[in-house]
Amino acid sequence: MSDYLKRFFDSGALFIWLCGGALAVSLLMIGGLVLLILVNGMGYFWPKDLVQYTLQDGTKVLGELVDTEMIPESESSDDPEGKWRIQLKVGNRDLYGLDFRWVDKADIAATEYPPDVIAFERREWGNFYGWVKDLYEDDRLLVPESQDKMAKLRTLMESTNRLQEQIDHLERGEIGTLNHRIEEARLKLRSLELQGRSGSLESEKIKEHVNGVEAAYELVNTQLMALYEQLNRYRVTLADVTGREKTLPVATLIRAWVPNSMSVPQKLSMYVKN
Repeated sequence: MSDYLKRFFDSGALFIWLCGGALAVSLLMIGGLVLLILVNGMGYFWPKDLVQYTLQDGTKVLGELVDTEMIPESESSDDPEGKWRIQLKVGNRDLYGLDFRWVDKADIAATEYPPDVIAFERREWGNFYGWVKDLYEDDRLLVPESQDKMAKLRTLMESTNRLQEQIDHLERGEIGTLNHRIEEARLKLRSLELQGRSGSLESEKIKEHVNGVEAAYELVNTQLMALYEQLNRYRVTLADVTGREKTLPVATLIRAWVPNSMSVPQKLSMYVKN
């Protein structure tokens, strides 16, 4: 037996098996971590349905269902299970001043899932939940009541998103580079000034260079202003569940979807893209 064990250890087979086992454990841990990320991410990136509650007083509330919990210290001898409340992500922060709201279950008179309600992802103020009321180009109404406003809005969003990409490219790319070159030249001029060479030939060449860069900067800035003018031409009026309206530039919308009418494959596709 001792000779067999000696040959076994000398062959290195033990270490091969140990390495294989360690690799298998590592792969399982990585797989588990990926699964954990997918499960946790699903709660955030998955396009949830929007539920509409009509309360006993006639008030309507719309949002994503986030959580359900028992109201603290609500148990009594008549109601040992206590009273419960629902947390909704209501969005529309610029209208309500908050993102989330608690609704007592006892106050709910009716529950609906409107098939045509739209969720909008925005560049600021978080999501907006509601409906498209009107579309404008400058002060001109774009779409009559009888036409599909959502289809037109999607087209405008694609256009404004492309314009926003061009603006970002100019601001972060060309304008940033030109600003850097101007700042470098300014520092060189300051260095020559401290050396007492502010009137030197080198100083004059740097000033000529700065003038050229500033001229290029003005040209790019003119292009940028033209893009902003195109970007701000289109506006959309949205309405929330209570009928309150909000008019904002189409450029502030990143994308829109109709969660209550989406199939599971459609939601899965959107989740993967997110």
